[in-house]
Amino acid sequence: AVPISTNVGGISEHVIPNENGFLIDSNFEIDIINEFEGKINYLNLNRDMLHKMSLNAHKYALTHFSKDFFYSAYSKLLN
Repeated sequence: AVPISTNVGGISEHVIPNENGFLIDSNFEIDIINEFEGKINYLNLNRDMLHKMSLNAHKYALTHFSKDFFYSAYSKLLN
């Protein structure tokens, strides 16, 4: 899976455009929908990129959102 998200909150700290996902910067609903559709169509037509970005997203999630990473970050916060 490749994340496609609007660029809100801290999402841009985790989604690296064209590497592990896509960020949508539009503010209007119809533009957001069109950009989402464009990104999905792009990935559908570029299966190599879909595979590469999917692997990158999975690796990122394992290193930044794993149980061990959470425990380590939480321990540092408490100390």
